[in-house]
Amino acid sequence: MNYHSHHLVSPHSPGVGGLDLFWKQEVEVTILTSSTNFIDTHVKAANYFFFASLIYGEQIEQREEQFGRNLLL
Repeated sequence: MNYHSHHLVSPHSPGVGGLDLFWKQEVEVTILTSSTNFIDTHVKAANYFFFASLIYGEQIEQREEQFGRNLLL
């Protein structure tokens, strides 16, 4: 896949979940925190700096709504 680095969040049970973030050598990524539902990053690319939050929400509507509400608190 020609990616220089990656960050893996292992699945919480066999065959369910798990996150993996890949980035190329010319991009600097600092992992600020991660869990089974998100990866928070600080990114430097082409002299630009920004924060990116990558979120995975379960496909059960009640849980998606609850997860989103918890992020805003």
